[in-house]
Amino acid sequence: KKEKIHAFITKKILKRYLGPGKPRPNYSVVDRIGRSLALYSVGMSGNVLPIEATLFPGTGQYKATGNIHPLLEEIVAVALSYLKQHHKEFHLNLNLLLQTDLHLHFFKSELLKEGEGWGLAIFVAILSAYLEKTVPGNVAFSGDISLLGSILPVKHVEEKILAANQLGIDMVVLSDKNFIDRKIKVPGKTIVKAISNMDEVQTILSSTK
Repeated sequence: KKEKIHAFITKKILKRYLGPGKPRPNYSVVDRIGRSLALYSVGMSGNVLPIEATLFPGTGQYKATGNIHPLLEEIVAVALSYLKQHHKEFHLNLNLLLQTDLHLHFFKSELLKEGEGWGLAIFVAILSAYLEKTVPGNVAFSGDISLLGSILPVKHVEEKILAANQLGIDMVVLSDKNFIDRKIKVPGKTIVKAISNMDEVQTILSSTK
């Protein structure tokens, strides 16, 4: 289906194509358990969105709030299934996963969270909550995840890295597949960490014990 071409360009239409412009900080840089920073794009602009995960006694159920597309709930299910299947590699007791409920919340309820690239940040927030290890507040994530543990590449990588740089993010974590046969521009002092598997996320988390 071809997209409708607008004869007259209004501010609303222009914002839709170009994005909201330079991002502004709207999150804490303090290291926290169960909170990750997701890189996303709107139009031609990138931005950062906090995702928080909390646990409480239950039966292994989950809910996700914050105006998200139904497809993102499927990503939450993929992340939890992977953790259950590989709980030993993450040094997690399976009973903890089966007897704990998860609540995942996405900031900016006025923004519909849809599209690609949310999976890695979702998994990081969930893993941090279960391991009780902090996620560095100056690290942001963008990547999709598979049920078998792969970190998959995403689009608009350079826009997301630029947004991270403008917001003072020190490190961006992406799929190593984003760098196959492609050179990506990295502005300023931003560090890009390329990973291939969800198991590698453990090296980014910090112990609080």
